[in-house]
Amino acid sequence: VMPTQNVDSPKAQMRRAPSRSAAVTTVSMEVFDNEVVPASLASISPILRVANEIESERPRVAYLCRFYAFEKAHRLDQSSTGRGVRQFKTLLLQRLERVTTFYSFKLIYVVHAK
Repeated sequence: VMPTQNVDSPKAQMRRAPSRSAAVTTVSMEVFDNEVVPASLASISPILRVANEIESERPRVAYLCRFYAFEKAHRLDQSSTGRGVRQFKTLLLQRLERVTTFYSFKLIYVVHAK
């Protein structure tokens, strides 16, 4: 509510409070850096830890580790009913897609540069 407005005015009452969805969408990279893995998927934490550790030296192997972690997460909770599982799997899949897009553009550039 703006300080100059009357709190009881109809316009002030119609205003909607900010939602948390904007904060949730900005978390994507931190989730994997901090390894905030849902408890029901705890068995994939070591795989993601290795992916983070080797990312700078072996990005393709790190990608494969994350891909395997996603497959394993899906096998553990196919319907994504566990707390935070759907969001976690979505963010992991988005990260995999981003990397795939990056490498496909890089490959196109290399092929056309020759």
